[in-house]
Amino acid sequence: MPAARPPAAEAPGRYIPATFTGPATGPADASPAKVEDMGGIILEGVLFVALLATVATLLFYALVRWTPLGLRFRQVANRRKIEDTLELDCPIHGPQREEEMVRLPSGSRICPTCYKEALHE
Repeated sequence: MPAARPPAAEAPGRYIPATFTGPATGPADASPAKVEDMGGIILEGVLFVALLATVATLLFYALVRWTPLGLRFRQVANRRKIEDTLELDCPIHGPQREEEMVRLPSGSRICPTCYKEALHE
């Protein structure tokens, strides 16, 4: 007659040997040698992130500096600067300061003298 097994061993897919004494690696405390190894892993992670940031920065600089996309960005910025300067120049009363200009509900700007003249006529 075979020897009787304990009930835990009869559970499907589970086998616990009778001679199990615990983990073979010893105590669960981290030794100082394992803690010192973590510094290298953290440094490697930091350097990898720095490498990714450097590559992304150089790629962005190359795109903006030497491609048609960068040329387009520069042209749009230049055009916006010229249009903003021209909006401050009244054809009748000459150049005005930006703080003095009156913004109409349509979004365009008009010089304060022209605004007063249009309001009182």
